[in-house]
Amino acid sequence: MCGSVRGTGPKCKVISTLSCISDIVASEKDGKTFITITLSEANTELLGYLTCAIIPVDYKNQADSPVGTGPFRFVSYNPLQSFVMEKNTEYYGTAPYLDKVTFQISADTDSAFMELLAGGIDIFPYLTSEQAGQLTGDFNIAVGTTNLVQALFLNNAEKPFDDIRVRQAICYALNRQEILDMVADGKGTLIGSNMFAGFAKYFDESLVDTYPHNIEKAKELLTEAGYPDGFSMKILAPSNYQFHVDTAQVIVEQLKQVGIEAEIVLVEWATWLSDIYRGREYQSTIVGLDANLAPSDVLKRYRSTASSNFLNYYNEEFDRIFALAIAETDDAAKVDYYKQLQKILAEDAASAYIQDPASYVAISKKLGGYTFYPVYVQDMSKVYYVK
Repeated sequence: MCGSVRGTGPKCKVISTLSCISDIVASEKDGKTFITITLSEANTELLGYLTCAIIPVDYKNQADSPVGTGPFRFVSYNPLQSFVMEKNTEYYGTAPYLDKVTFQISADTDSAFMELLAGGIDIFPYLTSEQAGQLTGDFNIAVGTTNLVQALFLNNAEKPFDDIRVRQAICYALNRQEILDMVADGKGTLIGSNMFAGFAKYFDESLVDTYPHNIEKAKELLTEAGYPDGFSMKILAPSNYQFHVDTAQVIVEQLKQVGIEAEIVLVEWATWLSDIYRGREYQSTIVGLDANLAPSDVLKRYRSTASSNFLNYYNEEFDRIFALAIAETDDAAKVDYYKQLQKILAEDAASAYIQDPASYVAISKKLGGYTFYPVYVQDMSKVYYVK
């Protein structure tokens, strides 16, 4: 099978650190079944961040043999090939139907798709619409949302993208509806900033129209920025996500219309993480960004000092309003702050935002119970064999 699960492991005995949430100053065991968490200040989004691990404080092998409290427990990991999970018999909730799940690791989506056709995979959650159209007979196709921000992300510190006019020109040059039509049969949700529609209360739909497709406007901005004849650029795309590669191919053709010659460079995922995400060595890249179930997690990477700010984005007003949003406890005011932040990113053309992609999942007809989860994971706890 192919996918990922929400949790792992045997029964936890002792509570460990919650260092993934900076507001937490203390966490301690309170009896056998409760945790007392002390915050340095109010944080109404705390629950959205409690997807991070809570593990025994003295456990040292989480990287190689993870423990947790989910419906499945970790069994084994074969590097670059697979990892195995089995039913957690001490799970506090409803036990999963499956006794064991094996997650195959594939170098690219083409290899995984061929294995799916050969019967070696029962669930494949990263189909392109073209691949989905090829499947008949043995598989059902489920369609949902990925809850991702897909964009042509631009390195704001690298020429020519250190010029807002160039970034805006890129945004005007892209025909996002055409992208959806060509790579996903029109499915997916257009976005105008770094927020996906799954955060319905916070999502500002009006920003979708910030940069309507306008070739002449794009050329005008490029001329103002000193590039009347366009320029050359590279788009780095992770080779294991065919959807992003397909999107990049459409973008290349669209950019040609304004004189920009873009070259796609495929990179392995490990390279993407090391060179682009951490090293920030790139001009542009196309990928999808996910988040915890908290709106601040979608936007926090744009803070000037954020270690995850691989776009090298800098805006003092953004930093100021983000701080206000985090500290705000009034719900209506917090929603307004987050919409202001989205507007700042859109007006700055921090990147060329495209869509929250549709998710095509192939599921063997011998299985039932597949459900979409509100974050970018595969929930195997409800999957069962059809009798």
